[in-house]
Amino acid sequence: MSVLLIGVLLTTLAPADFVNRIGVFSAVILTAITFVYVLITEKILNESTKTRKIDFISKQLEELYYPLLDFLNEYSEVLNMPDWSEVKHDSSTAPRELRYLGDRDDSHDGYVIISDLVRKKYLFKEKDTKVFFTIFVEDEHCSNNISSDISLRTYDELKRLVKEDIYALEVKLRSLTT
Repeated sequence: MSVLLIGVLLTTLAPADFVNRIGVFSAVILTAITFVYVLITEKILNESTKTRKIDFISKQLEELYYPLLDFLNEYSEVLNMPDWSEVKHDSSTAPRELRYLGDRDDSHDGYVIISDLVRKKYLFKEKDTKVFFTIFVEDEHCSNNISSDISLRTYDELKRLVKEDIYALEVKLRSLTT
C-alpha cells in the first residue's frame, strides 16, 4: 500500500521526465526478471523431459528387453545326430534344433514369461523388433522345440534385433545420465 502511495505522489509531484525514466527503468527490471524466470522454467522443463526419457528407457530395458533376452537365451542348441543311412554325400551338417530349457525346474515357465512380454510389447524401441516378436509368438514359432527353418530364422533375427536394441538403449541411457 505504501509503495502505491509513493508511486502516486511521485507521479503527481515529480516532473514528467522523471516519471518516464522511472517507468522505463521499471519496465527494464520487469523484463529482466521475466527473462530469468523463463530461463529457470526452461531448465526445469528440460530436466523433467530428461528424467522422463531416463525412466522410460529404464522401463524398456528392465520390463521388456532384458527378460526377453533372458528368455531367448534359455533356448539351447540340441545336437541331433543324423541317421547316417539317410545322409547324402552332399549334406555337411546335421539339422539344427533348439530346445527351451527354462521349464526344467518349473522356475521359468516360458508361457508365463511370454504372456507377460506380450502385454508389454508397446515398449519396443524399433518397429522391426516388435514385428519379429509378434511373428515369433503369434505364428507359434515360440515353442519348447524349434526345428523348422523359418522358426529358427525368426528366432535368430529376433535375438539379433533384441541385442541391437539393448545396445542402442544402453548407449542412449548412458548419454542421458552423464
